[in-house]
Order: sequence, then structure tokens, then C-alpha cells
Amino acid sequence: MRRRTFLLAGAISAACGRGPRLNVYNWSDYIAPETIPQFEREFGLRVHYGTYESNQEMLAQVMSGNSGWDVVFPSGDFIGPMHALGLLAPLDHALLPNVSALATEFQRPPWDPELRWCIPYMHGVTGILYQNSLQPAPVSWADLWNPRLRGRLTMLDDQAEVVGACLKKLGYSINSHDPAELLAARPLRRRLCCAPT
Repeated sequence: MRRRTFLLAGAISAACGRGPRLNVYNWSDYIAPETIPQFEREFGLRVHYGTYESNQEMLAQVMSGNSGWDVVFPSGDFIGPMHALGLLAPLDHALLPNVSALATEFQRPPWDPELRWCIPYMHGVTGILYQNSLQPAPVSWADLWNPRLRGRLTMLDDQAEVVGACLKKLGYSINSHDPAELLAARPLRRRLCCAPT
């Protein structure tokens, strides 16, 4: 069984042990095309699989009333708000024997220290990728505001990513919650070289 299939099976077992059909809502391109058919054969159920491109899109769908999704994959910073809105069911850890196999830093994540509402599924980082032909190469977040790059950049359409880049340009933590730092970062959003003119 592939790692992703195993993780999906664990999340599904914990969140939904009912019925012949499982409704899974996940980020696009997060599982291999053969994962769903293999999972259906192995566990003898049908999977309705939908995808989204942003946390905001997912939240709008899940909040639309009886959305029907059994398992969703929000980013860590969306766990608290989704719990506060009553959108998450508590996990049954008896159905999750491999939780102890999580890397230490994910066994008590700040967004859900008891892993009561979610299990870490994937981990990512934010960075800058560029073509080797770009000279001089970008060396800091501030380079995203360099006029020579206007019209030559693309950026993930995600509020946290954009604000994070603005905070890094100012020398602050990408995860800052300081109101003064967030206020200072605000005007930089529209001056990014990848922002619409």
C-alpha cells in the first residue's frame, strides 16, 4: 500500500466508519490518479472525490450547509476557525494506532495540540524558485518588489502566502500575529511585482 493511500485510509477510518460511499474533499494534485481506484478495491467502498484550490474555496463549500464531505484537508491555520464553527467532528484515536509514528513536531501541533480534530497529512514550505537564466538571481524576499521582475513573476493566489512575503520583506516572521507588523505589511501587497497593475 502506498504511503498516501495509507494516510488517506487512516484519516477516513477515523472520520467516517459508515456507509458504502465516502466523500473526500482535498487539494488538487495531492494524490496519485490510481489512489482512489486502489482504495475502493482494497476497502470495498465507493469514493466521491472533489478538489479545491484554496482554503477559502474549501471553507465556503463546507459552510454551505449539508455539504456532504466526510473528510477534508484544511491547512493547520484553518483548524481553529473550523472547530469554532462546529464543522469538525472529534477523531477516535482508537482507530488511529499509527499516530505515535508521526514526527515529533507533528504530535502536538500548535493548531491542535491533542490531535482531537485533525491528523497532520502533509507538510510544506514557502520559498522562491527561479530559472537559472535569471541574473542576478533573487537573494531575498525583497527581490519580489524589484521593478526588473515586473510581469515575470507568478505567486500562489493565497492570502497567507502574499502577506507572509510582505512580512519577510520587512524582516518580520512569516507567521507574525503582531498587529503593527501586519499593518506595516498591508500596503506592500499591491506593490508586489506579480500583482496586477
